[in-house]
Amino acid sequence: MKRPPPVSLSDDLVAEILLLLPTKSLARVAAVCKQWRRVAADPVFLPARARRAPPLQLLSVRYRRAPSRSGDADTVELSVLDVVVPAAGAETSTIHRRRLARCASASPVLARGKDHAEVQKAPHERENENKTAIIRSQNEDDDEEE
Repeated sequence: MKRPPPVSLSDDLVAEILLLLPTKSLARVAAVCKQWRRVAADPVFLPARARRAPPLQLLSVRYRRAPSRSGDADTVELSVLDVVVPAAGAETSTIHRRRLARCASASPVLARGKDHAEVQKAPHERENENKTAIIRSQNEDDDEEE
């Protein structure tokens, strides 16, 4: 018995499907066939993927130690800030070869690796406070599930 010919999907449909995949899976599926590799490597595909990605957010943790004789409790303040990522090709600042990003309502952020950052404050603002941040996107959470 003769098999029916395989169904051919348009590049647009393949692109829509690939846009839904986690980042780690995208590299694997690009190796499946020439069409999928061509779609994933298309210069229009990556910007489309970036537009669909959820915004990066910064979890800011501020620890304030109460004076030892005051009897007050130490306090921890948590804030979630949206990270403003520079446009592709835009000039960015760096410190010790680490990229600086900005939050809409905070000081510049010094990026350390892909998921950790430290908020840099002026020396007079650092007294009795430590401030660190975690940058995560929904795509990274998806990648960890695999």
